Amino acid sequence: MDTLTRHTRMSYCCAFGATAFLVYQILLEQKFAIDYQGPLSFLSLIAILTMFVYGIVYFPVFACLALNSAFSYGLGSLYVWMFLVVNLYIMSVCDLTAKGRAVMLARSMPSVGCLAYLGVSLPVRFIVSCYRRHFFTAPQEKARETVDGIRDSFQGLHVRNLLRPTRCKRNRNKNRRKNTVMEYLNKWIYHSEPGFRYPALLVSVLFVASCVVYMVSSSHLSKPELVR
Repeated sequence: MDTLTRHTRMSYCCAFGATAFLVYQILLEQKFAIDYQGPLSFLSLIAILTMFVYGIVYFPVFACLALNSAFSYGLGSLYVWMFLVVNLYIMSVCDLTAKGRAVMLARSMPSVGCLAYLGVSLPVRFIVSCYRRHFFTAPQEKARETVDGIRDSFQGLHVRNLLRPTRCKRNRNKNRRKNTVMEYLNKWIYHSEPGFRYPALLVSVLFVASCVVYMVSSSHLSKPELVR
């Protein structure tokens, strides 16, 4: 699995986001894969074993993204659809009030949203791979060996900008007060660079952290109420 890729960033984000919801259920809701009723000293071992089992269950999702072929995307689509249908079925059959069902849906929104995105993106990738005739294996990307290709890449443009001589700044005493606010905003506001994309690893970490903060915050707001 290439975690530094810049082509399937959102798919990797959603795959990690779906697994983050399982980790949330293990740590905070204590939903383990094994019905354990023993001493509390072995509870951490059961939690680690449960994470290992859930990791094996979600491994095909990451494998289909790493293989990057029509066969893997087809199986990955069926796998993700199964998870999505099971999650929606569990939320629909729960004996909850309308308010409790809304709370449960809001709490499960990251997981359902990630599975829904994968359920749409993987079939699209399957169609594209079939159109390109990448049925079982994906062709290796050709490295840029020409000087023009390296020069026109984002890394080449960045190095050229660093080596470019800086211009002398003019005297701006008259317009200094007017430009102070704009310079401060331009300094702290993020500006996108053309051709630059963050790798999947960094984007996935930030996305999973946001999902965890959302799920923990929603769990402390209110709890689902059962129908009496």
